Amino acid sequence: MTTDLDRLGTLTAEYVETYFSKDRDRASITCSDVYNIEEGFKERVSYPNAASAGVYAIFDPDQRLLYVGKSGNIGKRMSAYFKYENFGEGTLQLRDPEENWHGRPTYLVTVPVNQFWEASSLEEFLIHKLQPPVNINGRG
Repeated sequence: MTTDLDRLGTLTAEYVETYFSKDRDRASITCSDVYNIEEGFKERVSYPNAASAGVYAIFDPDQRLLYVGKSGNIGKRMSAYFKYENFGEGTLQLRDPEENWHGRPTYLVTVPVNQFWEASSLEEFLIHKLQPPVNINGRG
């Protein structure tokens, strides 16, 4: 069975193949490894491509896509969604209620880009193809 996570990688490759003619540009636009948001916070592991401009995709525990977004700095944007409370072991808290996400944000995949306009273009392409519920139906 193909998951939204699998489709994200396939569609990102399709986008790059369709819209970029130079191999140099193509090579740098690939999906990161899957980042478990809660485990990453516990281990204090930085978001993939945290200092980069790019696109990010947030998935629920079943790897269903919840949201696609873009940012000039992925790490800063993620801190707008999630916060770390350092009580004992530490806990991850959503800045927005879980129901606004149409599920529990659990996994993150990022795609760094060379120019910020590429993030806007890739984000629009992925939203059109994948129809994530938060982008399509809005929050809440």
